[in-house]
Amino acid sequence: MGIIISLTTLNGCMGFSDRKAAEQGNAGAQYSLALMYKKGKGVVQDDKEAFKWFRKSAEQGNGEAQFLLGRMYVKGEGVVQDDKEAVKWYRKAAEQGHANAQNNLGVMYATGEGVVQDYVMAHKYFNIAASSGVKSAHKNRDIVTKLMTVSQIEKAQNLASEWMKTHAENQ
Repeated sequence: MGIIISLTTLNGCMGFSDRKAAEQGNAGAQYSLALMYKKGKGVVQDDKEAFKWFRKSAEQGNGEAQFLLGRMYVKGEGVVQDDKEAVKWYRKAAEQGHANAQNNLGVMYATGEGVVQDYVMAHKYFNIAASSGVKSAHKNRDIVTKLMTVSQIEKAQNLASEWMKTHAENQ
């Protein structure tokens, strides 16, 4: 029993087999390990290590890892700040129904960071995120609505409606 406790201590809160699972490609274990490094839980806080493990998990389709990877790119945490890469990862998470990624993608379109500024696309993603209960998406949508024409708003609403129909299983 002392050996198991020592191994757990050496590897932080994550057990030896969990770390091994991450190293062997388990997306869930990679995500858990990334969170530990991001928060400094059981290991020394290290954004570069967190980024590395989030990326491995994200590349396997983990929507939460994709979202957090996008956020790390926006903030330049553990990686060189890159809005285009942030948009790429937010989009992947948004496609899987990640409501906060949808909201953040709307912000990127509204501000023109990493993409060409486009209020129609911003409104679309804010609508989608708002339908999932993201409170800030309601506020963000109201802000961009004031900057849009009636026909732009109508187009955005139609795009959001079409998107929600085709992605209903992810919502």
